[in-house]
Amino acid sequence: MNNEELLSYSSIEDEACAWVARLDRGLNSEEEQGFLVWLNTTPTHNTIFYGVASYWDESDVLSKLAKNKPLIKRNVNEIRVSKFLILPVAASALLMMLTCFFGLFRDGLGHEYSNGEAGHYAAEFSTGVGEHLSAPLPDGSVLTVNTDSDVSISFEPSIRKIKLLKGELHIEVAHDEGRPLFVFAGDNWVRAVGTAFNVRLRTSDTLEVTVSDGVVIVSGQDIDFDEAIRLNSEYENIDDLSLRRGDVAVIDGDRHDRQSLSISDVNRTLSWMQGNLVFTGETLQDVLVEIERYTPVRFEVSNDKLKNVRVVGVFQAGDVDGFLASIDENLGVRNIFLSRTNIRLEKN
Repeated sequence: MNNEELLSYSSIEDEACAWVARLDRGLNSEEEQGFLVWLNTTPTHNTIFYGVASYWDESDVLSKLAKNKPLIKRNVNEIRVSKFLILPVAASALLMMLTCFFGLFRDGLGHEYSNGEAGHYAAEFSTGVGEHLSAPLPDGSVLTVNTDSDVSISFEPSIRKIKLLKGELHIEVAHDEGRPLFVFAGDNWVRAVGTAFNVRLRTSDTLEVTVSDGVVIVSGQDIDFDEAIRLNSEYENIDDLSLRRGDVAVIDGDRHDRQSLSISDVNRTLSWMQGNLVFTGETLQDVLVEIERYTPVRFEVSNDKLKNVRVVGVFQAGDVDGFLASIDENLGVRNIFLSRTNIRLEKN
């Protein structure tokens, strides 16, 4: 991150703190509109604001935001607020400055960062079922982690490494030609300089990569970090491993299946980042598989014909009651609770 980017980042943080303070005392209608415009100026504004708000635990800012959902693009109910920072605002800010100064920082989700020497950074992120989080990284990149996922990060002066151990992530990569970013998942790696893409580890052997901006290089080679750096130049000019905006590839061993999506389809694929699930004609069976990623509830379907019923709609991730009400009303599918977490679906 250059000096200009650092100044910009710091300025956004200052503005975020000011908005959190205003929200704590209450916004008038004019301020609410101003807040909406500011929050959605860039994804970085959105991410930094929620990071700051998660520290403002005593004033319960996130709860106040939840009461004003029309103002917010992101589902604030899915943000977990830490309980170890119940401090006066000034003391909380001082603690953040001191801990950053000594090289350790704990975010509002309970993860420890180790900054160490200049250019070095390490962190681990985990989400439970139904949770997702966003975190600005020190290089200016923005990481978003989906439900039931584990991610580890290791930045060095010459390379940025992210390892997806389980689940799904989206990364908006800050441009730095001299410091490429690699995402490792299973036996595969994805390489980027400045771009935005989504990585989902479907199984230990199957990876799905969706590019929302820029270009990435994908390899199915099972190699370590140092070997990936050495081989990087060899892969840059291989067209069938180069994915551009709108491309999605499923990598299973040596097999690469690639297709191009419209921008609307890419946005639908990434709707989880706003806490939504969007379906445009998938079978009920496939819809249930996706919904089960965000809840401990499991579904049984009475027959194969019902499994193949097509579903169209937008649902809030984890909102099982809303989903059940919708398919009952629109598809005539009733639900029978066999237990608290086991539901049988039948045709009325």
